[in-house]
Amino acid sequence: MMCLFIFLYIYLHKSRYLFHFSVFFVFISFSSLSSFCFSAKSFSLDQTLH
Repeated sequence: MMCLFIFLYIYLHKSRYLFHFSVFFVFISFSSLSSFCFSAKSFSLDQTLH
């Protein structure tokens, strides 16, 4: 996973035009991932309660 970020950093360092797009994409992916984890936690919590 870290190698992917390093590769992206080097790649985007050469092309500054895609930098803002990558930051936006990473932000969207992280937000969706966190919301998915939150929903999964609440779902498992519901399963244990019932």
